[in-house]
Amino acid sequence: MTKKRLLLITGVSGAGIRTAVNFLEDLGAHCIDHLPLALVEPLLAMNTGHLEDKDIVLGIHLYEEVEIERLVRMVKELSSTVDVDLIFLTADLETILSRFETNRRRHPFSTPERSLTGSILAEMAFLEPIRKAAKVVIETTNTPPSDLARVLEQRYFSESLQRTLFVSIKSFGFKHGILRPADMIFDVRFLKNPFFTLGLRKQSGLDQAVQDFVLSDPNAMHFLAELEKLHTWLLPQFYQEGKHFLRIGIGCTGGQHRSVCIAEALGKRLLEQKIPAIRIDVSHRDFIPDKP
Repeated sequence: MTKKRLLLITGVSGAGIRTAVNFLEDLGAHCIDHLPLALVEPLLAMNTGHLEDKDIVLGIHLYEEVEIERLVRMVKELSSTVDVDLIFLTADLETILSRFETNRRRHPFSTPERSLTGSILAEMAFLEPIRKAAKVVIETTNTPPSDLARVLEQRYFSESLQRTLFVSIKSFGFKHGILRPADMIFDVRFLKNPFFTLGLRKQSGLDQAVQDFVLSDPNAMHFLAELEKLHTWLLPQFYQEGKHFLRIGIGCTGGQHRSVCIAEALGKRLLEQKIPAIRIDVSHRDFIPDKP
């Protein structure tokens, strides 16, 4: 079997196992959460070529004593054929307690006789041998999901980063309703309106004459320069935070002239900036080109 990378993520309930698995799946790894230990080796032995070119990430949740011994033994046996890392996530008692009280989920170690605090402490004691055996231990106390994602990304994907921030710039017309969903909305109705100029009404922001008209307004050029400056700085910040999609709305009255022009111009400027790991797409919600 071709040697591949296997990441086994386990740890204390509430420490972020599911968050870690979901993030690594977004990076392109094959991920399964709550896979029974008995199925790990059969999965790796499967003769499936599409598994050979990607990392495999398994979220492992342990509830019985026999599983502790089995997992430690499995990691040792797999290391000859698989580049395997056992990753253990943990957090302090107060943090785990707060997370369970917030999400109101039942703790897997709870019993009629145990309090929530007692259940958490029981699991921590139960998992201590796995924590000691883990190659990587990540403390998530007071750590937001984005920081956990950064730790995993830097450790496992720093040389071959696969994540991309997809930025959608979409024009729209307020009279047809506000753009939804959107992370940011910019209103360009303060710019000169080509709709009231003879010969431009039936054209759009894709036509050169309309672009010349809109961009001849000093306010338009100043606005574009400020948008470019803002997003040249802002997009890498969203990327570092772990965001995968960003939706920017540019709105005018009808969504045919000013918003189309500004959306196209902003998209072009940001593409010219060649911001790493940022992908720009420009589209128009309410502008429909004339059919030939």
